Amino acid sequence: SSWTKGGSKTMCLRARMLHFASNFVHYVMFEVVRPQWIRMEAGINEAGTVDRVIEVHGEFLDTCLKECLLTNQVLLKTLTKLMGCCLKFEEEMKAAWEGTGVDEERKRVSVEERLKRMNLDPRR
Repeated sequence: SSWTKGGSKTMCLRARMLHFASNFVHYVMFEVVRPQWIRMEAGINEAGTVDRVIEVHGEFLDTCLKECLLTNQVLLKTLTKLMGCCLKFEEEMKAAWEGTGVDEERKRVSVEERLKRMNLDPRR
């Protein structure tokens, strides 16, 4: 049916968006921030003055901004649009899902199943 084909395309798009967002977050946290944090900590431990600590911290911030692609305006605009599309897609999917009533039914059945497991009749 067309719903199945559309749903399959929607789920594929959802998976691709999730893949992009997850990989970007992983890159930022584990390939940029964490190594730079370790480098900054070492620099602070070796710093002999407060001025050097401030300088090391400034280097950390500058490097993180550059490596997280936040200093290139074209890339920043592109990333912002991509993340905005992902958020808009999530809002639309949530609205479409809520309109089906499936979630409420699943919650009701879930409560009834838990009550049955506890040997309680939900209709009493």
